[in-house]
Amino acid sequence: MPPSLGRTAIWEDIPIGFRIKVAALLDNKSRASFRQCSRIDKFAVDDNPIHLKKVIITPQSVPFWRKTTYRLETNESSKMFSATQIIAFFLFIFQHKKTTILELEIGSANTRLHFKKTVKLVKKLIEQINDQRQERPEDGEEHTVSWKVQSFTWLGAMEPEFVELFGFLNADFIHSLALFSHSKIKREDEDRMVQMNQWKHLTKIKIQWLDIGMSGSLLNFRFMDVVNIMVDQIVPTDLANFIKTVMRKSNPVFGSFFNIQTKTVMTSGFRNQVLRCFDINNPDEKYESIRQIIWTFKFINDARYILAVYVAGRYVMGCVCRESRTEMDMLDRMLRINVVQFFENRIA
Repeated sequence: MPPSLGRTAIWEDIPIGFRIKVAALLDNKSRASFRQCSRIDKFAVDDNPIHLKKVIITPQSVPFWRKTTYRLETNESSKMFSATQIIAFFLFIFQHKKTTILELEIGSANTRLHFKKTVKLVKKLIEQINDQRQERPEDGEEHTVSWKVQSFTWLGAMEPEFVELFGFLNADFIHSLALFSHSKIKREDEDRMVQMNQWKHLTKIKIQWLDIGMSGSLLNFRFMDVVNIMVDQIVPTDLANFIKTVMRKSNPVFGSFFNIQTKTVMTSGFRNQVLRCFDINNPDEKYESIRQIIWTFKFINDARYILAVYVAGRYVMGCVCRESRTEMDMLDRMLRINVVQFFENRIA
């Protein structure tokens, strides 16, 4: 309310709209302090979603210190915090449903101990969220966890806690996932993850296991435009079905690709086994072989593009390109020079 005649204006006289604009200019620490001033200031802070370009949480090893510490790096600062403080940070910034993070990275690939510390942190975070749900069951949909994260990188043990954390992400906002781990995900957890809406909305994925790869079907990656993964093994029929599904995409993205690496070298007859799965009399499955190195398949719903596939050693690679002699010659030369480095550069 405006001050009365002859009285000096104080903070309580400031309109709520002005306070909201002030809160929008504060950093996260100042917002937390400002939020505790009054109910109106609390509303002003809560009405301003937080938008961060990146959030990186890395477990740290401190000599002669038993407590686990974590480094929290954002586009604003980089500081050390305890697990309790990290959890409080997540709960604070995501209390507003419109808060967004473009890049979220959790974990460290340094040691297996760091992998375990990452899972320990996430487990505590999940427990805290579940406790809040039990304390306020009347909130219903208002207390649904749906974090707007665009790109998520996980460097930790592949435990059920990761799958539950992945389920916290907003399915309509997430589009990129990168996984790095020393351990293998359990088959039941893998099956649960690929059935989630978050998985089906991904357009880009990168999975690197230091021990062994995923064991599910390649069809689990049919929705995505960029696929860079390691798998246990590649079955000829599964690869053929994956290629056929890619060929049926209604809107192929020029430059999109897949790079599938297997643990063991494929047998000499693997290429012929894959090709036998295609019916050359069916125009939708017809293919061409360029210098017996690259297969090309025409997209059924878009004649502008073709799918070029290269199979050799432990790699299966495919790229969406235009059907032109110049482009195919360039692709052929790049593959001959260094096929692995070529696709790694595209991923970077």
